[in-house]
Amino acid sequence: MGNSNQKPKFKCCLIELDSNCNDWGFILTLNLKPKYAIHTINPESAAYSANLRVEDVIIKIDGAYVRRSNFDKVKYLLNNAFYKRHYVEILAVNINDYKWFKKRRRFISIDKIITDKNTLFYSNKHLKLSHALKNNSLHSISNLSNEGKKKIHSTKS
Repeated sequence: MGNSNQKPKFKCCLIELDSNCNDWGFILTLNLKPKYAIHTINPESAAYSANLRVEDVIIKIDGAYVRRSNFDKVKYLLNNAFYKRHYVEILAVNINDYKWFKKRRRFISIDKIITDKNTLFYSNKHLKLSHALKNNSLHSISNLSNEGKKKIHSTKS
């Protein structure tokens, strides 16, 4: 967040795995604050292609808030997505933007804070994201407007 007057942006990342992938390609922090920040990420991974980066803080996984969840629940959500669907939707925010909210005592777990106006949408596979938008099946932004649908950033076609 370069400009201090600029409000933070969330990232809604739809990550679809290829058949030869055996993990999501990132490792989360568990014992450091904030919890569930991305500690390392493989630059060749689907998660990296969908614009997740080191120090992004995961807010939701497939629409479920994870900020106060225990690690077993987070692991379950990621494993469930991995083994059943081979794609996952992650809502994240950069660590500096996360601190911006914390400093102002704004609770990120309130849906009114996360809107299509302050969320950028990314996917490593544009077709899956287009399908999700067309069917209004994105978990993170249930009230996605047509204007929000135009903000799609696909890193691969």
